[in-house]
Amino acid sequence: MTPDDDGRREQAKTPRPRGRQAEAAVNDGLILQAAREVLTVEPDAPMAEIAARAGVGIGSLYRRFPSKEALAYRLCLDGMSALADLARRTIEVIDDDPWDHFVAFIGDAIDAGAGSLRGLAGTFEADEDLNRVAERMSALIQEVLQRAQAAGAVRDDINANDIGRFFEMLRGIQKLREAAAAGGRPEPGLEELASQLKTSRENVEAALSLYQICSLHQPINGSQEETIEEALIGDEGITIDESETLRQALGQLLDSLAPNEKQVLRLRYGLAKGFTKTVEEVAASLKLTRERVRQIEAKAIAKLRADPAIQGEKVRFLAS
Repeated sequence: MTPDDDGRREQAKTPRPRGRQAEAAVNDGLILQAAREVLTVEPDAPMAEIAARAGVGIGSLYRRFPSKEALAYRLCLDGMSALADLARRTIEVIDDDPWDHFVAFIGDAIDAGAGSLRGLAGTFEADEDLNRVAERMSALIQEVLQRAQAAGAVRDDINANDIGRFFEMLRGIQKLREAAAAGGRPEPGLEELASQLKTSRENVEAALSLYQICSLHQPINGSQEETIEEALIGDEGITIDESETLRQALGQLLDSLAPNEKQVLRLRYGLAKGFTKTVEEVAASLKLTRERVRQIEAKAIAKLRADPAIQGEKVRFLAS
């Protein structure tokens, strides 16, 4: 009997939700997603706003979660469990390539919502289950960091608390930028971000630089293997941790593209010390169709791979 046969037998033994149970599971997912979107922006938002965002009746919401405190508790429990599982999976592979897997962990953790629930602290009472999950998450993240440090991939003076503050700072930066965009104001610069977040300009710049490195590990749209880093830089001696060198290389290579191609790649992959955007978000920002964004992105990636002018810029940079 093959492992696939075993897997199918296990799936057959597991009863699938039906009827009301299946509907409740779907509603739970909608409610939790809506609650995350609403409460991470405005922790004091009413339950009615969450119900409206989820597309469910207020009665259905209260049947699943009797209070906003219960909903916030569930968000934090799920969020910490997801980060713990992500750290556990990273530990299993990190020794293969400590720096790459550490950076991938940071990027995946941000995508999973790390740092986004800070505003909910104190809005509910933590219990033994929540504390146990929090301790497990912290221990696993600490192990990820220690494995990377033992391999010399990460500085020894960084600790797990620094990683937590990094997550929170990036979320703060993202909220300030989104608020500026919603209000029709220019994107805040480093000085304004530092002032609003009560930190130094250097800290903001360092956080954005590391986030840019993380964004380069994203798979290219439609590809499961090649990343934007590989398309931009290739395997030609520039390592991902040489951030200043990387920024110079990115600037020179992107300047070789047509203006619309450069703009799409910067927005899609966070290449201007910004946050990555979906195709839909780029389309809305540039007032283009999603298909047009995909076409421009594909054309730009193809140029980066093969265009003689692009390769010439790469050769000149590497030779300097």
